[in-house]
Amino acid sequence: MIAPNWHLVRYVRIERGRRVLHSEERLDDDWFYFCRDGPPAYAEALAHEFFRRRPDLLTTNARWLVTVYVLPDERGKPVRRLCAVEVRTHAKGKRVSSEQPAGQSAGQSAGQSAGQSAD
Repeated sequence: MIAPNWHLVRYVRIERGRRVLHSEERLDDDWFYFCRDGPPAYAEALAHEFFRRRPDLLTTNARWLVTVYVLPDERGKPVRRLCAVEVRTHAKGKRVSSEQPAGQSAGQSAGQSAGQSAD
C-alpha cells in the first residue's frame, strides 16, 4: 500500500492588491512529484480544472495565486509550501495563463526557497 500524500491547494484571487481566499481543497495526490515539469505545472493543471468547475469565477484579467502546501495528514496544518503559481484569467475564449510569482525563478518552486514557511 502506498502512503498518503496529502496536500492543501488554495485558490486566492488578487483583488486591488489584497489576497482573497475563494476556495481550498485537500488532496491525497502524489502527482506533484511525478509531473514531468514539476509541482508548478501540476498546480497550473489543477487551476484549469478549478475554473472548469467554477466558470462563474472566470472573469476578464483576474489575477489568482494557486498555492500548494504539504500536509502531514488529511486534517493536519500545512508543514511547508510546495509551490505557488500566479494564474491570469481571460474570459474571452475562457483562457487561463500562468507564470511563476515575482522573485521566483522558473526552475525553483516556492517550497524550495530557503526559510519560507507556510502562510
